[in-house]
Amino acid sequence: MSNRPAFKNKYITVWDSNWGLSITIEKSYKDKKTDSWKKSNKFFSNELPALKEAISELEAFLKEKEEGVSQVVNDFVNDDGVEEFL
Repeated sequence: MSNRPAFKNKYITVWDSNWGLSITIEKSYKDKKTDSWKKSNKFFSNELPALKEAISELEAFLKEKEEGVSQVVNDFVNDDGVEEFL
């Protein structure tokens, strides 16, 4: 396992662990009162188009990851559909 995210965009971070994928959806913003960066999992309605795009990117990543896993599994299945383990 890596200490780097498997996927990251503006709103979404995906970590790959022994238990599966862990998906976090949040945003960062600068608090004007404290001048420090904060995180929130609450979104305004005007942020939904960008959030939707971020989720589309996540879906593409997950599909690609699934196809990659499927390909690895398929590499161990012979022409008769029988699994062969090395």
